[in-house]
Amino acid sequence: MLIDKFRDLIFSDFDWKKILMYSLPVVSFIIGLLVPSPLFDRLRKEVVADEELQLVEVTGLIMSDGSRYDGSVIKGTKTRQGYGRLTTADSTVYEGNWRNDELPYGQRTTSSSVYRGRFDKELNNEGFGIIEYSEAFMNGKKKQGKAECDIVKKYIGNWHKNVKQGLGRSVKMDGSMDFGKYKNGTEVSQVNKYQLACL
Repeated sequence: MLIDKFRDLIFSDFDWKKILMYSLPVVSFIIGLLVPSPLFDRLRKEVVADEELQLVEVTGLIMSDGSRYDGSVIKGTKTRQGYGRLTTADSTVYEGNWRNDELPYGQRTTSSSVYRGRFDKELNNEGFGIIEYSEAFMNGKKKQGKAECDIVKKYIGNWHKNVKQGLGRSVKMDGSMDFGKYKNGTEVSQVNKYQLACL
């Protein structure tokens, strides 16, 4: 009885094109599970390569430019790999997970600001990042005669070689915000401005 109903269901006037169209993603997913892609193999090889590296923890490693590094390096080299902290001669601190002697994403702390985001090979702000300026920095701007509505407290957006580039939002000391497009550090077009009365 059940077999007869199933047979009737199969041989009835189904729209086989729709059935195939809706089942294709499911079949593709199942095939993807059974047959891993070349990308999967490449990712697995990179993970294995990292596991094969022998890392050692170092303290007070002096780099060629005079900066000091504390963290993980590849055994027998000065190549930074894994979590570490680099302190430069001017007391700037770079912190994060290093990969092949580069810091692709991390935090830079200076006396005037804290930046969290992406870096290029020379440790410049590159790509998306957030910078928050210190109270001392903002108070210095106030002493120079700038109004609170003109002093940036925080910038959230894109960078190129330590300069604001592309879309970004500036949050001012008075709570007002500018959202716009930047080129070479200067706002070239403003999308939105949320400003309180500037005194």
